[in-house]
Amino acid sequence: MTPEHYLRGSKLFTKIQGTLRQHLPESPPASRSYDPETDGHNPGSLNHLDWVPSQFPFLMFIPTYPSFHGPLFIRLYFDKDQFPVVSPRRIGRGKWELHNEVSKEWRELEVNLRAIVYAMAEICLNYLPKRFRFWPFPSRYGYLGKYDSWQIAYSAVKRSRDSFNPLIATVTFLLMMMDKRALDTPGTAWRTEVSKRSGVHLDWLGQLEASLAGDTRIARVGGILDTMDPGFFNVISMLHIYNMPVFLSWGQAGPFEGQTYFEQFAPPQIKAFPPFVSDTMKRLNQFARKEAAKDAESRSKSATNESAVSPPVGPNTAQFSEPTSVSTTRESADFPPVSRNTGQYAEPTSVTTNQSTIFPPVKPNTGQRPNENWTDFFARRAKANELRLKSETLIDRQARESRVKHALRHRPPGKKGAQVFVWAKVKGYHGFRVRDYAGRQRVDWLWKSYGNDQRRYDAFRDEWDLCSEFSEDDAQSDSSDDEYTYGDYTQHEAAGVGMSDGGTDTLILPDEQLTLPIAPEHSTADLQRMHGKFDAQQEIADPFVFLDTLDERAYYWYGFISPASVVASPSTGRLTTWNSCREYLGNGRWLDAFTVTGPTNTISVETQVSMCTFFDYLLGSKTLDDIPSSIYDARTETLDLESVVRIRTEIICEMKYYFVQSCNLDTPVSWEVVLTNPAAVVGLLRGQWGQDFLGLLRELLNRGIPFKTCIHGPLRPPPPPAQLRFKGLGYRPPNHRPDATEYAAYESLRDDFLCSPRGRAALLQGGIVSRLAREVVQYQHVFDGPTREVFDTGSMLPGQNHGHWDDALTDHEINIICGVYQIDTGGGGSPPHKHCHTTYTQTTENRVAMQTSDLSWWPKPSAWSCAGIDVGFWSEDCERWYQNQLGKIREGKFVLRNPSTWKNGLKFNKTTSKACSRNEQWAREYLKRHGI
Repeated sequence: MTPEHYLRGSKLFTKIQGTLRQHLPESPPASRSYDPETDGHNPGSLNHLDWVPSQFPFLMFIPTYPSFHGPLFIRLYFDKDQFPVVSPRRIGRGKWELHNEVSKEWRELEVNLRAIVYAMAEICLNYLPKRFRFWPFPSRYGYLGKYDSWQIAYSAVKRSRDSFNPLIATVTFLLMMMDKRALDTPGTAWRTEVSKRSGVHLDWLGQLEASLAGDTRIARVGGILDTMDPGFFNVISMLHIYNMPVFLSWGQAGPFEGQTYFEQFAPPQIKAFPPFVSDTMKRLNQFARKEAAKDAESRSKSATNESAVSPPVGPNTAQFSEPTSVSTTRESADFPPVSRNTGQYAEPTSVTTNQSTIFPPVKPNTGQRPNENWTDFFARRAKANELRLKSETLIDRQARESRVKHALRHRPPGKKGAQVFVWAKVKGYHGFRVRDYAGRQRVDWLWKSYGNDQRRYDAFRDEWDLCSEFSEDDAQSDSSDDEYTYGDYTQHEAAGVGMSDGGTDTLILPDEQLTLPIAPEHSTADLQRMHGKFDAQQEIADPFVFLDTLDERAYYWYGFISPASVVASPSTGRLTTWNSCREYLGNGRWLDAFTVTGPTNTISVETQVSMCTFFDYLLGSKTLDDIPSSIYDARTETLDLESVVRIRTEIICEMKYYFVQSCNLDTPVSWEVVLTNPAAVVGLLRGQWGQDFLGLLRELLNRGIPFKTCIHGPLRPPPPPAQLRFKGLGYRPPNHRPDATEYAAYESLRDDFLCSPRGRAALLQGGIVSRLAREVVQYQHVFDGPTREVFDTGSMLPGQNHGHWDDALTDHEINIICGVYQIDTGGGGSPPHKHCHTTYTQTTENRVAMQTSDLSWWPKPSAWSCAGIDVGFWSEDCERWYQNQLGKIREGKFVLRNPSTWKNGLKFNKTTSKACSRNEQWAREYLKRHGI
C-alpha cells in the first residue's frame, strides 16, 4: 500500500484507497449535528461518500449499490419497492400495515442482527470509538405499526427496510473490529463467545459472515476520516481490505515549515496510529519539505504564495490540484483501476459521469453479463436455445417437453424444483436490472407478487425468471387473497406518492430494549424457514442407475475377455476370490444391505474362475505381456483406436493428458474432452462411446468418470481466488456436534450453489463431489461447454502455444459441497496438531496464523482419492456406502470427521487400489504402443 497526499485548496488529504477524481464533499462545520434521532436523516440516502462521524463509523461500510440477496436478506427485496402494505379484513378497512408474514420475517432478522451487534460491541468495547452509537434500528421506523392511511404505512415500511442498510453495515464494522481483536489476542474463539452471548445459532452467524455483511469484495461508499478524531485510531489499519474509497483529512496545511508543521500531530495521537500510518507520517514529512521549498521560492518571486501551493480548481477539472505525491504515477500501483466485477475497486474515468452509461456490477454465477440489460440477456438466451434445439436428442426433447407441460401450471417450484431468478432494479441506475437468485425460501412469497405474464420459463435450463417489466399483468395475489386488501400501487403513483423515498417525514419510535441472550428458537426457526426442516424420511431424489453388467465392466475397464478354454493359474497359484474380484469391479461389498438400480449380474462359474485368474495375473504382472493374450485384449491388436474418436496427448507438468474429440460432429464445438486416467480412455474405445460427441459426454457422466472440458485461451495463470472470511460453512468450536438444522442448512446452501452455472464443474469432478451434484446439476450444463467466466474463475493447463481452460471449483466451493466446517483448535503460536492446518487472517500487511482443523459431512476429494472403493468410476459399492452414510445422518448417528479419519475409514481392501493402479499402468503402456 502506498498512500498518496494531496492538497485541496489549503487542506491536506491522504488517499488510502480511492481515486484522485473522487468528489469530496466540503468538511462539515464544527457546529454540525449528526443525530438521526433529531435530524430526520433518511436511511435510504446514506449510500454516498461523506465525512464519517466517529460515533457512526459503520456508515462507510454501507454498500454503494444497495441490494438485498442471499438466504438472510432476500426477505427485504421487493420489486420496485412494492411492499405488501395491506389492510387486514379481519379488523375492517381503514388500518394499513405490512403483511403479517413479511413483518414476522423482518422482525426475526432484526432481532438476530441486534443480538449479534450487541454481543460483538460488548466483546470489543475497548476497540470502539468512545462516542460509538447504534443507528436507530428498523423497528423504530415503524414497520410493525398500523396506520390510518396507505401512504403513511408505506413510508414507514420503506424507511424501515432502508434502515437495515446501516444495521448490516454495523455488522460489517464490528466483524472488522473482532478481527482486529483476534489479531491482538490470538487464540480467542470469538464466534463461540458471540453465539453464547447473543443466543444466536452458530450456523446463522456463519451465514451472516458469508453474506454481504462479511464480504470484503462488494463496493462500499467509504468515507473521509478526520485524523484529529481519536475515535478512528483503531479503525484505519483495517480499512484497506475493503473495496471502498478511504481518505484521511489532516486539516489546514500551511504554511509549511518542514517537519515543524506536523508537530501538531504529536503523541498520544501518533503513537496510536498503526505502523503503516506511521510510515504515512514519514512520507508526509517528505511532502512537507518539498512544499516548504516551494513556499520559499514562491515568497522570493511574489508576495502571494497561495497559488504556488494550490492552483485554482476550475469547475470542469479534477477536484484536487495536481499532486506532489510520493508515488511516481498518478494512480498508485497498489490500486489499479480494474473492473467492478472482479471484486476490486474500480476508479471512474472522469470527474463528472453520466449515470446512464454506468452499470452496477452483476451478481456472480447468474448468467448475466456485465453491462447487459434484461432484454439483451433474453435475446442472447434465445439464440443459445436455438443451437441447443438443433443438437437435442429424443430423450432430451421428451424431458424438456415434460418440463414445459408442468411449467404451464405456473406453480412455484419446490425444494428440488427449477431455479428461480428475480430481476431487481438498482436504485440510481435509470431502470437497469440485475439478475439475482430468488432463494428457495422466498419463492412462494415472490411467486405471488408476479402475474403469469411476468414469469418466464426456460425449459432448456429449467429456470424461471420473474420481472415486472415482462408485462403489465398485476400479481394475482392482489385479487385472490381473501384475508387482506392490497394497496393499488398504480393509483398511488398517479396520486404522486413518493415511491422512491417513502415520503418526507421521518418517524422514529422509542427504542425497544432487547433481552440478551435471545431465545435460541429465534435463529433456529429462522434457519428452518430459510432452508426447510430436516426430513429424516426423505428419499434420494435421483438414485444412481448403473448401466454395465459385471462382465461388461470387466471388459470395458480392465480388458478382460472370456477365454475359449481354461487358462492356467499363474505360478504363484490362485489368490483372488470371487468376492475380491467383485470388489475390483466395484460391486463386492454390502451386497445384501442396500439395493441399487442396475442390470442383473448373472455370470457362469467358468467365467468367474477365468476372471479370478485374470486378476491374479494382473496383480502379479511386471509388464503388460505377463498377462495371457487369451484373457486380455490389450495383448491383441483388434481394437480400432480411431473408429469413433480422435485422441492426442500432451505432457503438462509431468502428467499425460488425453484430449478426446468425436469423429462424428454434427455441430462443431470449440472445446475438447480431457481425461487423465488411461483406463477410462481405453474403456471409451472398447465401449465405442464416442458415436457422437454428446453421447460420449453422456457415457462419461452416467458412469461418474472425472474429466475436463477444455477450451483454448490465454497462456497465463488464472486470477487468484477471492479472499473470503472462511472456506466452507464457517467456524465451529472444538468437539462440535451439528444438529439437524445445520444439516438442512448445509443441504440448502449446497444445492443453491450447485444450481448456479458453477455447478457444472462439480459434475465433472467425479467421485463423491459428482455424486452430490448429480441430484441437482443437469447434464445440459456440461453439454454447453465452459462458462463465459472460465478465464476469470477457471483453471488453466499450460500448453505450448495456449492455455487449456475449464471451469474448476475453488477450495471454498468444494468445502460447501462437502459440508466442511473450520474448527478453531487454538492460536497460531503452538505447533500444529496432527490433523490441523494453518490458515491466515488477511486483515493487515502482517498475516496472523490461526490453527484450524476441517470437519465435514462428506469426504473432500483429497480423502476420496484414497478410498478403497474408488475404482475410477462411481460403482455399486460407492453407492451403497453413500446410502449408508446418508442413513446415519438421517438417524442422527453420524459424527463429523476430519480428513485423516475419512482416509482411514475409506481404506477397505487395499488390494483394490493396487489392481486399479496396475490396470492404469498397462492401459497407459497399451496406448503408448499404439502411438497415443
